[in-house]
Amino acid sequence: MEYFWINPVTMHFSRKMNLKSTLVLYVLALLLCWHKTHACTVFCLSGKQCILVSKNLDWYADPGMIMLNHAGVRKEIFGLEGKTLSWVSDYRSVTFNHFGKEFPLGGINQNGLVVEELNCPDYGFSSDPSRFLSNEFQFVQYLLDKCSNVEEVCQKINGIQIKPLLVALHYFVADRHGNIAVIEPRKDGFICYSGSDLPLKVLSNNNYLESIRYTRNFAGFGGDLPVQTERKGSNDRFVSVSSLIKEAPNKCSVDFALALLDTVSQEDTRWSIVYDIVGMKIYLKFYNCCDLKTFELDGLFSDSYPDTTIGCRLEDCFCIRSDDFKIITTKENKNLMNEVISLFRSKAMLEEKHHLMRAMILFGNKFLPTSTGNNDR
Repeated sequence: MEYFWINPVTMHFSRKMNLKSTLVLYVLALLLCWHKTHACTVFCLSGKQCILVSKNLDWYADPGMIMLNHAGVRKEIFGLEGKTLSWVSDYRSVTFNHFGKEFPLGGINQNGLVVEELNCPDYGFSSDPSRFLSNEFQFVQYLLDKCSNVEEVCQKINGIQIKPLLVALHYFVADRHGNIAVIEPRKDGFICYSGSDLPLKVLSNNNYLESIRYTRNFAGFGGDLPVQTERKGSNDRFVSVSSLIKEAPNKCSVDFALALLDTVSQEDTRWSIVYDIVGMKIYLKFYNCCDLKTFELDGLFSDSYPDTTIGCRLEDCFCIRSDDFKIITTKENKNLMNEVISLFRSKAMLEEKHHLMRAMILFGNKFLPTSTGNNDR
């Protein structure tokens, strides 16, 4: 598990201080302001005909699925009362699901829109009856279902607020035009960073503005402190990746993206994803599989696939391309969630939420067949 600092960046170190004094304050901030959670890092590389969104999932949990989701499906929000979202999906998407069908951690749709989530500090939900409610995971699916680019995302979120089921999240979104945004929920809405408000295309587990302020203490970003690549705290991962990207501003390749992800990997890094938005491919490295998984999206988003959810388990090292996808049934969805619940129970995590996660199984199963029939691929 990962320790990150809630708000050390409010102590902006004076450039007049000597390095020894600055480091003392730096250590004090670490000792006084940490919080325990699981961690992730995401960033975007861009160049000529190249847009790569890359993410590490740092979380002691092997179970997961990659899923193809279809257009034309009517959906509603699970687990919340009041004025909740409902919609019909406009676009196909491929998502990475840890909590079963319809509760993705991230993904990409047929327009090349990528949405990824990361843990963030609790923002203290406060109900606003004028806004539509969503939980933190279906919000990802909603954006992939309804939006074709970052501009549409920023328009859609105006009337929405997030009430978490399990954990507070913030979001990194990107499109095929190279537009990037960081979306952070607040008590009654969102803060959206894009354009000139998003100087670094990186996100970890602190609030984005806090990470930017913290970065200003380091060499290359206006400060004097040396960048430390061996420290794995949230803000240090943010600084480290930002520095490596700054040193190679025109470097945009899958190999480079995976190498950067390796620099901020941790003991609990379970999978590393690179979304090639221009090439419409996903590259996935699962921590205990030898082969790099490569999923071609153009074929998945064509009409040649049946209108039912297909995919595979991420820990299945023999599933390395989209041709290996099988129809996902209610049984596979239930097995996935039961494994996650058992894992959480073994680690005494989210004890009060196990009943909720079991209800999530039944909700997700509404969108899946009970058997493969004759269409199993």
